[in-house]
Amino acid sequence: MLHVLLILLKIIGIILALVLCLIVLILAVPIQYSFQMEKKEAEPFAGRIKVTWFFALLYVKVSYIESVFDYRVRIAGYQILGNQENFLKRKEEKEKRKQAKQKKKDEKQKEERPKQKETKKEELTVQSLPETVQNKEASEKVNQEKSSVDNSSKEKSIGKNSSEKKKSFLAKAKKTMQSVGKKFSSLENTVSSFKNMYAEYHGEELLRLAKKSIIRILKHILPRRLNGNLRFGFNDPATTGIVTGAAAIFYPKYQKHFHLEPDFQESCFEADCEGRGRIHLGFFLILVIQLILNPDVRKCIKLALR
Repeated sequence: MLHVLLILLKIIGIILALVLCLIVLILAVPIQYSFQMEKKEAEPFAGRIKVTWFFALLYVKVSYIESVFDYRVRIAGYQILGNQENFLKRKEEKEKRKQAKQKKKDEKQKEERPKQKETKKEELTVQSLPETVQNKEASEKVNQEKSSVDNSSKEKSIGKNSSEKKKSFLAKAKKTMQSVGKKFSSLENTVSSFKNMYAEYHGEELLRLAKKSIIRILKHILPRRLNGNLRFGFNDPATTGIVTGAAAIFYPKYQKHFHLEPDFQESCFEADCEGRGRIHLGFFLILVIQLILNPDVRKCIKLALR
């Protein structure tokens, strides 16, 4: 018995170690991505995005070049998604094979069913010949009695239905009005509760923490290398100013190899750039843990769960 228990414990330990290794790989190994983008005034947009993970164990590529959209997804070198002709033909052939196998199974089942039905019918006819005659006579009597009762009850129910419909319509209208009033009151309560939360649990500090965390996420997600130039503009100069202000937070990181040109006079978009970056899933786990450890955030979560 002890020997068997030790073997089971070893197996459980190996499984747990493998699960932990997988979790560490998923959190530690980064998702790498690269992109290219080209757009000129007279020419159409052209771009490409490639995403890989763990030495191309997961491979995703999406491109739009010369007005042709192309995508493919591979896992361990095996393509599972795509719109290429070869891949679609293979998929159709596999579906045809599956359908042929299913047809063969259905034909076999159809051939077996009539034989089973014939044997069951023979058994039932032998057993239920004398009983059916008695059942028919009894059912005819019951049907005659039911028809006479139904005719008398239908005349009474017609007058009742009209009055019941009016009452039900009024009752439904009252219920809808009450439900709408309850919803408005619940919205007022939620708004007031959020105001109280903002006042009690340092709402300004929570907003600052949210802004900092968003900036950290953007810095982590944005490409580490960016080359080329980008010229943009909107119909409203105010929106162009807002976009340039947001880009100015991260522009110093790329200003050596990347040129940003906002145009406040006309709406335009011209680009010729490429970049590379990486995303660690462990970063998001650490960020979530840091947010949960914040006492104000924990209090807000407790209040929200009540």
